[in-house]
This record gives sequence, C-alpha cells and structure tokens, in this order.
Amino acid sequence: MQLLRRLFASIAGRTKAPPALPAETALRAFGLLRQGDTEGAAAVLAPLRAAASPHIDVLFVSALIHKAKGERAAAVNLLRQCVALRETFGAAWGELGTVLAASGDVEGALTALERAASLEPASAAIQQNLGYMRYRVRDVSGGIEALTTALELDPQLGDAQFNLAEALLAAGDFERGWAQYESRAHLPAAMQRVALPRWRFEPGARIAVVAEQGFGDVILFARLLPRLRSLAASVSVFSYPRLVPLFEQARLADEVRILADIGQATREHYDSYVPFMSLAHVTALRPEDIDPAPYLGARSVDLETWRKRVGPPDGSPQRSLRVGLVWAGNPAHDLDFDRSIPLASLAPIFGVEGISIYSLQVGAGASAHPGLPMIDLTAHLTDVGQTAALLKQLDLVIAVDTLIAHLAGALGVPLWLLCPLRADWRWEIDGAPSPWYRSVRIFRPKITAQWSPVIAELTEALRAQVAQTRAQ
Repeated sequence: MQLLRRLFASIAGRTKAPPALPAETALRAFGLLRQGDTEGAAAVLAPLRAAASPHIDVLFVSALIHKAKGERAAAVNLLRQCVALRETFGAAWGELGTVLAASGDVEGALTALERAASLEPASAAIQQNLGYMRYRVRDVSGGIEALTTALELDPQLGDAQFNLAEALLAAGDFERGWAQYESRAHLPAAMQRVALPRWRFEPGARIAVVAEQGFGDVILFARLLPRLRSLAASVSVFSYPRLVPLFEQARLADEVRILADIGQATREHYDSYVPFMSLAHVTALRPEDIDPAPYLGARSVDLETWRKRVGPPDGSPQRSLRVGLVWAGNPAHDLDFDRSIPLASLAPIFGVEGISIYSLQVGAGASAHPGLPMIDLTAHLTDVGQTAALLKQLDLVIAVDTLIAHLAGALGVPLWLLCPLRADWRWEIDGAPSPWYRSVRIFRPKITAQWSPVIAELTEALRAQVAQTRAQ
C-alpha cells in the first residue's frame, strides 16, 4: 500500500495545468477505492475505460478495483496490459503476483514478484509477498531471506512476521521459529474471553491450555501437554467439543473441558493460561525432542462398537485391505485450492483389486461419490473419538492434509498423505519427511495442484501393498 501511495503521489505531482485528465481521474478513483467504495471508483473510471487506448494509470486502478471485487481474471488481464505498456512498472508486477497467487498460479506469481522486487527493492510488502511465494514453492532459504528483508524495511508487517515463523520452522530453526510464531494475528481475538494472565514460566502454576487454530494443529500439539505438565502443578485443556472424548481418553492433561468454559475460568482454579499453539515455544521444543511414537488412542467401548460395525479382521492372506479415504478439506481455507482433490481424480485407486475403501469424508464433498464403490459409515462419526475408533479398524488411511491425517499419525495408523507442493513444517523439516508421525508416507506433486502423476504413483503403491500383504 505504501508503494501505491508513492505511485499516486507521483501522479499528483506531475499533474499540472492543463491537467493530465486520465492520471488525475485515476487518482480520484484510487481515493474512493481506499475508502471501500469500489462501485464509485469504477463509475469514475468508466468513461476513460471506454477509450480506444486507456491510460496506464486508468488500467492499473481498474485492476485494483477488480481485485477488490474478487474478479481475479479481469484483474490479471489489466495488470498484464500495464506491464506490457511499461515493463518497469514495479507496483503492477507486485499486484500481478498477488492476484496470480490468489488464483492458484503459484509459479506465475513467483515470476511476477521476483520482477517486482528487482524494480522496487525497498517495498516491504513486495518483499513479504516474494518471501511467502518462495516458501510456497519450497525455496525455504530464499523465503527467509526476503521475509527478513521485509521486516527490516517494516518491523510491524504482521504477515511477514508470521510467514517468517513458518519458514524458520520448516528450516528446522525452532528457537527463532517458535518465538516468531507468537506473532499469529488471530491470537488476540482467539484469547479475548480468557480472563487469566499468560503463563510466564512461574513454577507450580495451575495452567489452562486454550485451543486455537484448526483441529489438526491441536492434535499435533497435544503431544506437548506432558512436557508442560512437567513444569506445572496442573494442566487443564479447554478444547473444541468434538476433541474432548479423544483427549479424555488420552489422559495427557489433568482436566479436559469444552472451549466455551474458558469464559468462566477464574484465578480461584487457574493461575495462568497458554494458547495451544504456544506449547512448543513455552516448552522450548527442539527438532531432536520430537517423539514420533503414537500418543493418542480410542476408548475400549468405542473400539468394540466399531469392530462389530466394520466386522472382525479376516485372517486370510487373500483378505481385502481396509483403506480409509479423505479427499477434501474445508473449502473456505485460503489454500484449499492446492490441498483438496476432486474425488473423480482419485478414480484409479478404486480399480485396485484387493482393497475395500471406507469414506472418512465429512462436511465438504462428503456426498459427492456417485458410482464409486465406497463404504460410508460417517453418519456414526459423532465426535473425533468415534473417528479414532474407526481408524483403528483400518489397514491404511489415504488423506489430504486435514484433521484425519493428523489423527491417523497420532494413533499410529499407517498414513499415506497427499501433501501439497508447498513447504510446511508440519510435514517436512529441513528437507526431510515429517518427524512428527512415524506412520506417515508422503506423496507430493512436482507442480502445484497437478495431482495426476501423484495418483498414478499412489495407485501403483497400493497394488504393491496388496501384493506384499498377500505374500506374508
């Protein structure tokens, strides 16, 4: 935004009598856009957009209007016209990069942002976006370099702080990474109902640990509750309701309550609190401290129920492998475009002989499997404890990066993860496969969201797994 302000200050500065009408009008439209009036800004520019050769400033502000309205294809088209007219237009290259990234064209976004950074090296926003995109394509060291530059230019740039944390963790620099991870922007809102002070390493404290972020992240960090218990008098978990039965069974904390109860947590029963995703920071977790052994389980009564529901395992060498499948995450997630996979794309695995596929998909896309032979018992999955009991009946889970993937790993159920190309410290640290879960095997595309070669590899691996099982 600072770059755009300088750009339009420049426009205003070169507007003299007689006025350079297109530039002056573009500046007026930009002012309306900054106030949130996209329709007013578009109306101001409409007469000039109809010209045979619109002014470059008119094209640029028009692109920003389309971007603000979520009309990415139109924005990309106009921004490409801008850089074609003026190849050194750094702001246009930068905006082109952000819109391409939002559209899922990660490689194109990186090219545009590299060009923008070469033209506008002092723009903190461009350096931050460049660093993030480098990280997305697994250039972790390049990402750290650009994000560090962004924070040198603007130490308060929140996105750069968080993205630097993610990159540092992926590089295995846990000391700096966990400290930087405390910059998570959602934290104040997530903790606003907590009336307790943050835990500041006082010995003998009664600590409330408060859930935040996604279910998968909470499951991942639940392994750290015993580390905190060793430093405290007691540890109480305030969790998402669907996770409560799972955590009660695991006995990783002294008490498990639903998250809604945190508003009534007082100093009478608790001394301080820790956000769930701060557990690694407050317990000074290092890569070598990670224990990949399973740490969650299912209640015996639930296991018995699901044994009866699924049927006892067939001891025959010719038995079918029981394979659980999850193909989609939350469609509202910013990065779902390269995480979820259309179920039709996974059709080849249904042709593998010797397997029975169980749907583990709930919510988004759960009913979208016409014509594919799949056993669907998800109506019985009333909480994550029930899901854990079902997973324990399976030989293998194939999943995209969702709660189910983390749950399978934490249970020790063999997991084949369909992992996006982008770097992610949850599944890869310093270039090596995830140390968090012993049972995971990762399948990853070589180009963002191009899953066909991955699914072909997965299908052959499934056939090999069936043959190996039958040969035993």
